[in-house]
Amino acid sequence: MDVIQELQSNRSEIVHLMDDLVRKLPPGVYFESAERKDGVVQLNGMAQSNGRVSSLMRNLDSSEWFANPSLNLVDVANSGSTRVSRFDLKVSQAQSGEQAE
Repeated sequence: MDVIQELQSNRSEIVHLMDDLVRKLPPGVYFESAERKDGVVQLNGMAQSNGRVSSLMRNLDSSEWFANPSLNLVDVANSGSTRVSRFDLKVSQAQSGEQAE
């Protein structure tokens, strides 16, 4: 019974997290994957520049749902004739976001 109650109470949480990810995404940044495990969200994607990756990190840091973004990797790569910044970052799920409805 406890498992069912926990699932029910966290049901809307993923909706809030995904909504906030979209709202914090600056123009020119694209996610290729997002995975949540044990309160940490792993994000992989591409950006038009390193500056846009920095903007994403600042936006996530100012969020009530996320905290402590940490860049694991940023690498400049070619995508067709365009140079892009591939990134790999982790961000913690903020404790205060669990009560924000």
